[in-house]
Amino acid sequence: MAFSIDYFVLITLTDILGLNYMWAATISFVLANAVNYFMSMAFVYDKSENISGNTAFLIFIGLSIIGLLFNNVFLYMFVQHSAISYKVAKLITALIVTVYNFSSRKICLEQQDITEVVAWFMSKHPSTPERRKKVVLNIRKSL
Repeated sequence: MAFSIDYFVLITLTDILGLNYMWAATISFVLANAVNYFMSMAFVYDKSENISGNTAFLIFIGLSIIGLLFNNVFLYMFVQHSAISYKVAKLITALIVTVYNFSSRKICLEQQDITEVVAWFMSKHPSTPERRKKVVLNIRKSL
């Protein structure tokens, strides 16, 4: 949902209102992250008991600012140096920033170790049949 808002607002501001794609990308990213915050806190992240609501909000905002920097740097690089349209560049950039956002928030908000995040991701997306079997066996052992 957040990506849909980000992409729709970006295209609307750029193609319909004539705003520069970098300004539009910044505005759309901020709006999408506002929606993402409420959805994530409600449905995605289990906030550690060691973190207060205000602290979780500040962590989310701090990580989002870094995500915005990644978003704008990658978008600029793809458009200016790879000569691809900003719409295609945004799709690629969104994938990169989504991985960063999800991982950093899992680590900071749930206080998970990076190995736990990678293990979780691999359990959802194992790359080979052998790897999938190993992940399933590890999950069964942990239960």
